[in-house]
Amino acid sequence: MKYPTLDEWIDNVKSLPNNKASGPSEAPKIALNKFYGKDTSEETEKLTISSSAYMDDTQWLAPSQNNLEKILEIADFFYKLNDIQVNKEKSELLVRYKQGRYRPKLKPHEPVTLRFGSDSIFIIPVSPRSSIRILGVYFDERNTFQSTIKRINDEINELRYKYARKRITDKHMIYIFNSVIIPRIEYWSQVKVLTKKFMDKIMNRFLSTFKKKLRLLITTPNKIFFNKIYNTKNIGDNQDQAKITNILIQINDVSVLEQILSDDGLLLNTNEIRDKFNIPTILALKWYRKIITVLNTNKKILSSINRIYNTNYTNCLITTQQFSRESEADRIRKNYTSKPILFNIDNYPNYYVDTPKKNVDFDTNSFTLEHYKIDSISNNNKLEISRCQGCNNTTSTYTPLRPRRNQVQESFCNIECNISNTSILYTGQCTTATRDKHRLIPVDLNLHLHQVINSTSSIINIPTIRNNSTSIINQSHNIDKQLLQHFEVNSKLEALHIIQQHLKDEDTLSFYTDSSLINANTQAASMTAGFIRVSDTNLITHSFTTTIENWPSSLRAELFAILLSLIVSPYGFINNVVSIIKAKNLTLRFNKVKVHNNNYFNERIDQECKIAHYNSTPALVIKQQYFDNIQFIPQWGSIPIERKLRKFVTESSNIKNYLSFLHLPQNYKYKDVVNWDITLWILCNNGEKAETNFEQHRKMIFKYKLLSEQLAVLEKTKQQYYDIYQDSNCPLCAEEKETFTYIWLCPYQTEVFSQLYNNFKNTLIFGILNLTTDVSAQQLNDQFDLLLYTKSFHANNITFIDIIKGFVPITLVEWLQKYTTATQRRKLLIKAFDKLYEDSLEL
Repeated sequence: MKYPTLDEWIDNVKSLPNNKASGPSEAPKIALNKFYGKDTSEETEKLTISSSAYMDDTQWLAPSQNNLEKILEIADFFYKLNDIQVNKEKSELLVRYKQGRYRPKLKPHEPVTLRFGSDSIFIIPVSPRSSIRILGVYFDERNTFQSTIKRINDEINELRYKYARKRITDKHMIYIFNSVIIPRIEYWSQVKVLTKKFMDKIMNRFLSTFKKKLRLLITTPNKIFFNKIYNTKNIGDNQDQAKITNILIQINDVSVLEQILSDDGLLLNTNEIRDKFNIPTILALKWYRKIITVLNTNKKILSSINRIYNTNYTNCLITTQQFSRESEADRIRKNYTSKPILFNIDNYPNYYVDTPKKNVDFDTNSFTLEHYKIDSISNNNKLEISRCQGCNNTTSTYTPLRPRRNQVQESFCNIECNISNTSILYTGQCTTATRDKHRLIPVDLNLHLHQVINSTSSIINIPTIRNNSTSIINQSHNIDKQLLQHFEVNSKLEALHIIQQHLKDEDTLSFYTDSSLINANTQAASMTAGFIRVSDTNLITHSFTTTIENWPSSLRAELFAILLSLIVSPYGFINNVVSIIKAKNLTLRFNKVKVHNNNYFNERIDQECKIAHYNSTPALVIKQQYFDNIQFIPQWGSIPIERKLRKFVTESSNIKNYLSFLHLPQNYKYKDVVNWDITLWILCNNGEKAETNFEQHRKMIFKYKLLSEQLAVLEKTKQQYYDIYQDSNCPLCAEEKETFTYIWLCPYQTEVFSQLYNNFKNTLIFGILNLTTDVSAQQLNDQFDLLLYTKSFHANNITFIDIIKGFVPITLVEWLQKYTTATQRRKLLIKAFDKLYEDSLEL
């Protein structure tokens, strides 16, 4: 029997018709076992082989040139096997040059001959100051990311240049920056954390161009552009959103980062890493030590982690190894002759550094330690210790029977300690003994102390709480572990368990489920769910409602109501439903019924769910440890974050920027007397969001200039052309200096100003009269005048000049609330302020 060789298979593949993208082809059948006893030489087998393939860029990492050439040889063989054509001349080579006493063999800008399979290519290594692109992200030889910084600078400079030369509106500029520039910067800096100083510099350069294009003063506060007025994205806020979200995704993913974390969220120590990944002791864990070093030195990453979990870690926490029989067996197996250096916290905040006496009995909790005192801690994280000769904690002493030559008879301190509170500070052969009997240990004592306290508290407290909860469930009720064990024990769980026991022998079940959500997107949000069970005779036999915590949404409440009905159903019923779905390959679709069509049972459960919002009984709470797909849940303080993390961080940044805007000095007068929500909504009401034109552009600029008092009055012109206008006053009356306030109060403008006031008042009054007939025009006129929006300027009180600027007083909104709904009120105010802006612009 003849079997085709690999070369023959390659020839068969190459002989396939080129005009067929894919399809069945015939090839000789291979007998994988020669002892079948059956001749298959004449048989053929059909298989589908695609004759079209696509390949993206590939990166190869190697410690040396020889190793790289071996990798390329295998890759070249794979390319030939799959008939892949690769342009080898387009390859790029990035060399990491060793620093220090080692001189690199490869010089930058010198061609290198590299064997690429059967070919040889001449390639010039990338300069150390240059970079290469991998999937859109640029890397350089020293990980300085200077090319990324330069690219961001160039992008901003090009944007500013185009903005300055193009006839463009404010919406155009904001859209390009938010939707094009910000995503580019985020993508380029995926492996780089930009500094606050650099990001502020970039934002200031963009906003300076933006102000000039809008003809605003260069001294205009930047904070005005980050709130609801222009909604400009901030590079710093966007970086926080991206980095924090990526960190949470990585630590919740079964990846390298998640695999090197313990259940308590601490980094595994080197011994645990070796045991978990079966790494032999002959291999040094330089890569892992580098991870720990980076996390301890890069405070920006730690600050992001602290922001997620509301912690204040100043160092990267690593798990500590407990002193035990297993640790001693491991030390003996590794042939460590030195005793381990132990760390005990029986009398915390006091602690002991010790070594164990021989023949420790691990069957008892107490054992004797040879106490050492700490003499000093060097700057290079080396701990200097020496044998203690007696202290307040001494429980016994040790005196050598035969002291060495010229040695004074001494007694040393021993302390009785608990094994459970003892961890290993250091084990190995790298301790150094000095002439004065001191020992130097390469450990960071402060970091170890912090880690021991954290790990000890988590080990003591968390399992105790979980075990108690489980024992309560098992002892009080024999609750079905498949479902009810996932909830916290309370009266609601007991009621659900009772219903489950009543229905366990039922054959047919009919449920009506419903839910309710009130005060969504507020701190007072409340979510309820429930069901009623109806018998064959249309009688309600069981009813259950409960409030639900965390992640409020109408969909989640509806699904929770369905889950409750499944929980109380017999367990076999659930298995049958699942079996039918799998056997029939069914797809479940839930449709929410908005109206009940006067169904009595639907109306009944609907009313009970609404009443449950005000019920004082505890909520039915799912235990967080059963969220198998979420290992780490971010919190704000001690409150779990219920929204998508990026949206939450975005909202947090928007609130911070909004508060910064409110606390500007120019807004001090209006902080507590203006309805800011409606004020900003009217200010931003500038046509459709997806549309723009220069008329809207000019209107928006005029609105902002009114709000910030930046109209081109004579006093502002003097700041730039003082030599020309130094003695000039108001061009109408020539009596007072022309300021923003005086252009409305000038005697020559009295009639025009009164007309503005009356037009604004009449627009509101006639708008109310079109909506209601319960009040007369004269009554509305008198009520508006009582609001005391005077035609003058006041340093503390709201006047009509402040309304002209665009501020909506709280008293005005309260007056309109008597006669209008929220929607009617907004439409009426928009109409009145648009008329006011048009009249002011003509003035």
